[in-house]
Amino acid sequence: MSSEFAPVYWLGGSPCAGKSSIAQQLATQFGLHLYHCDTAFEQHLKRVTAESTPTIHHLHHLSCDELWLRPIAEQLRTEIAYHEEQFQLFLSDLRQLPAKPKILVEGAALMPTAVFPHLSRPNRAVWLVPTANFQRHHYAQRPWIHNVLQDCSQPAQAFENWMQRDIAYAKWVRQETAVRNLNCLVVDGSHSIEENCQRVARLLQLIS
Repeated sequence: MSSEFAPVYWLGGSPCAGKSSIAQQLATQFGLHLYHCDTAFEQHLKRVTAESTPTIHHLHHLSCDELWLRPIAEQLRTEIAYHEEQFQLFLSDLRQLPAKPKILVEGAALMPTAVFPHLSRPNRAVWLVPTANFQRHHYAQRPWIHNVLQDCSQPAQAFENWMQRDIAYAKWVRQETAVRNLNCLVVDGSHSIEENCQRVARLLQLIS
């Protein structure tokens, strides 16, 4: 286990599992410094280059059809490579943050394979993954989805491919946490956000 990021808690997983809402509640409840990967990455994109982050650079130059109408296996492979490049940028940021207050890092880019070498203890991390039905139901309610896919020639197929990619990513996350004996919760709608927040807090040993 690594000691470099001892003050850090990690909350990763697949999209649409409630990570951001839970992270915000935990940060408020326990006085943690919240680092949202998505927000940080908006700034990172300004310095992305083909040399330093080739996968990120490549994917951001694809058309809507080129991005979303690719085979699902290829989408998953490049998503993992994309997150690997992102993660190095996040680590650079975290190294600049003070040790106090303790830090809660949240985002889908926090893959078990990337986080594991940097854990100070196994209970410093939790991954949340939605069931396929839960993901589809909540993704369909996000109004910005249509803006993302409006330039696709086949928006319905593009959306279906997007869902299949994230379902595949959730399955991969579950497999990778299992082989490392790391905490992973499946979100299926049977618990409220508040209940899931307390479940995560217990797994992180923020409460007993």
